[in-house]
Amino acid sequence: MNAIVLDKILACRLIRASHLSYAISKDGQQLIDSAAAHKDFQVTGYLKDQLHICQPDDLDRIDAFLLGRTQSDDSILAFRGTLPP
Repeated sequence: MNAIVLDKILACRLIRASHLSYAISKDGQQLIDSAAAHKDFQVTGYLKDQLHICQPDDLDRIDAFLLGRTQSDDSILAFRGTLPP
């Protein structure tokens, strides 16, 4: 049986980036300011001037994504495809 090596720090950053995608405003232009969003932003290490928000012009305005460079010079892409209940 092969062992799976898990980078827990990277996994945490990716989960927090996905969580942050739910802070995209309904108009798709910005992130909604909240304590949770600030924490997610801090954990992911996104650079504010290197973060791009995209929300297609579909009817429900649900799908969206974040793409950004981080302080460690990585890129993280995070998707939102559903809305929380």
